[in-house]
Amino acid sequence: MSRSKWGCCLPQKDNDDDFIICSKCKKHYHMACVSLDITLFGTEMRTGWTCPECSRNISKSVKKDNTPVRNVSNVRGSKRPALHSPPTQETSSISRDDLREAIEEIMDKKIEEFFSRMEDRISMIIDSKMKPLEEDITEIKKFLNFADEKYEEMKKGGRGL
Repeated sequence: MSRSKWGCCLPQKDNDDDFIICSKCKKHYHMACVSLDITLFGTEMRTGWTCPECSRNISKSVKKDNTPVRNVSNVRGSKRPALHSPPTQETSSISRDDLREAIEEIMDKKIEEFFSRMEDRISMIIDSKMKPLEEDITEIKKFLNFADEKYEEMKKGGRGL
């Protein structure tokens, strides 16, 4: 099947089973690429199926089959208006100042929550890093006290000489 002509995407493996062949141009199409449900598409419908490209080329009066074709609409959805264009209709009674105030309140709350979480995390990280340092300092103090005691003992013992 790797020599087959594909009308949609390239086959992902040589034994791709979920495909259909156009009866006009003989190109292979994945069922998913042309939005067809394999469970609802019988063998008799497979033999007379034409791809979207060939279906567009067939005139309406000649085409008398029930070939399902993916719905490709040329109608655009609603567009957003251009910047600085005049409003077409009143959409809301909320003023810009009201909206700005509401957004500022939400942002203040979110920022406060963020800083609170960050403060907690930073404190936790500092505590976890400081604990080993505190233990090391305690050990150093013990060693210095021990060394100081031994020095004092040596000093006392050396005076008698």
